[in-house]
Amino acid sequence: MGVDKLQPLRSKWLKTKLIINNELIKPFIPDTQKYNKTNLKSMISKYGMVYVKPERGTFGMGVIKAEMESHQHFVYQIEQKRSDV
Repeated sequence: MGVDKLQPLRSKWLKTKLIINNELIKPFIPDTQKYNKTNLKSMISKYGMVYVKPERGTFGMGVIKAEMESHQHFVYQIEQKRSDV
């Protein structure tokens, strides 16, 4: 009565936002940006390769590896399938 049940936090983005507020953990969290075209280009330019993860999901399902192959040529990989952009 009057006690709310705790709900699991499924959103990876919200989990990240919460844990980067902890100064002990923050140094171990990789640079993380919410997905949009501008952020994706910026992160690939900075790191050469990034992983794009779905907001919700487990076991690596839906994870995309995106990388810059040459100055204006990108490739991405979903599971074992590699494609050019």
